[in-house]
Amino acid sequence: MDRLEILSSRVSEKFRLAPISRQRAACLAACEIAIAASKTEDPLAREALLQFRAGESFTPERKAQIDAQAACLDQEYLDMQDAVDNGETTATNYLHIFAKARAMAALSFAAGNSPDALREAIYEAAIAAGDDKRQFFAIVEAKLA
Repeated sequence: MDRLEILSSRVSEKFRLAPISRQRAACLAACEIAIAASKTEDPLAREALLQFRAGESFTPERKAQIDAQAACLDQEYLDMQDAVDNGETTATNYLHIFAKARAMAALSFAAGNSPDALREAIYEAAIAAGDDKRQFFAIVEAKLA
């Protein structure tokens, strides 16, 4: 069982059966939702979305930049978790950074451009998108049809 199947077995199965063009369309929609929901305003994220939307592959340099930003955000949310545990910040602040980290991770996986990478990108985007998974998966599923 893959991680996407844990969240939505229906979408996971439709993804498996879809041609790569539909998988990419679903992944793009998922990444756009994740970036918007997480309020990620990073220029790198915007540029990467534009490239992905245009059907361009990410250069190794761009992929490395996205990976570095995702790793930085991962470390920031881990540090923030410690601050939450110590009463130095709120869980809301932590969740905001966590969502941004997952959105950048989604873009990083999307750069892989293989079915497995696109599937992982959708999973990460779903986590970044917040609590309303039903709407998220309805949009992704529509792109797979």
